[in-house]
Amino acid sequence: MAFLLKFFEPMSSLGRRLGLCGMIGAIAGMIAGGSLSLIDFMHGGLAPTQEELLYVFLTLTVFAWALILFILYAFGRLRIGPLLLPSLFNVALVVALILLISDMFSVYNLAWIFGPVIGALIGILLCKLPIRIFRVK
Repeated sequence: MAFLLKFFEPMSSLGRRLGLCGMIGAIAGMIAGGSLSLIDFMHGGLAPTQEELLYVFLTLTVFAWALILFILYAFGRLRIGPLLLPSLFNVALVVALILLISDMFSVYNLAWIFGPVIGALIGILLCKLPIRIFRVK
């Protein structure tokens, strides 16, 4: 148990620096990027059509959003109501950008690397926006 505490200690300090919006984005980036990289690894070079990209976008968005809401409710002990719309917008934006970059440059195998970075950056930027709807407390 002590090993696990030492392993997750740097993540805790990173989470405090990123804030809730940044962590939601980073988790969405991990889920989306990891899924895309895994699919690319299993099936070789991906070349999805626009229709398939839309299905992948919708599937990853709903899956990542549901998983993030579960994590925030079960482990973070946060109320879900105020998080529904801001987290959905954050996740959709992260997944769309990861898919766009992966498709434009055909780097699905590297999505697990740049996914969390893009997600954290988008989450931080959304929290810095002066629009009230994106601020999660």
